[in-house]
Amino acid sequence: MADRKTRAKRSVAARKRTSNNTSTTTKTTGNYSASSSNIELPILNQNELNNDKPVKVNTVIGGGVIYDKSGKSSVEVPNIQTVDINSIGGNVRFPDLTTIDDITKPNITNKCDEKTKNAAIAEYDQGINYELVAQKYNNYTAERYKTLVSAYKSYAEGLKSVAELEKVKQQFVEVLKQQSVTQDKITQYIDQAHKTATGQAKLPYSIAEREAGLNETKSKAKKAFYKAKNAEDEALAFINGVDNSTANTSSTTK
Repeated sequence: MADRKTRAKRSVAARKRTSNNTSTTTKTTGNYSASSSNIELPILNQNELNNDKPVKVNTVIGGGVIYDKSGKSSVEVPNIQTVDINSIGGNVRFPDLTTIDDITKPNITNKCDEKTKNAAIAEYDQGINYELVAQKYNNYTAERYKTLVSAYKSYAEGLKSVAELEKVKQQFVEVLKQQSVTQDKITQYIDQAHKTATGQAKLPYSIAEREAGLNETKSKAKKAFYKAKNAEDEALAFINGVDNSTANTSSTTK
């Protein structure tokens, strides 16, 4: 006992040191340790550690199954009428089996007259009728619970159908999105194809325009060539004329 108390004291002291070293502290009420989580750990104070009284254990499990130290257990079902096995005999009427020595003088203890018999039988018949009605009611109630179970299953299947419908909607939206992407690509292709076709249609004209420009340039170049040649010929002729004139003048002077 002393060793267990010593170990318990050390455990409590270590837990307190750990709690003081943590940066996060929470407000606690009662005999519960501070913790940053939602789980509250019970701690024992000094008086509880020094108390030699036996620890009480809650022997109720789930509110219905009970056991004690003697090993006995019981099950308590809520809202149900129980039957004590010892009371069954008291609820049943057994016949009087006392031996009748003289059958002409039976001296029967349990007896009633005709009027009492008829009144009792009528009342018992009414009671039996009531119990039959109660049985029918219980059968009806059982069927209602079966219907409730069926309704729950049907409701669950309905929820499944709604979930599947949402999946179908998601797939449908995904298809529409992909179709939009396809339309965008088609539009881009048509635009690019038109640009290409236009360029191809313009190509012969562009080539013809460039060739015409080339021919014009060629003609200008040819014209410039002949013009330059004529100028050169005229210059040579002029130079030759000047040279001849100079030579003739020199001869005359001599």
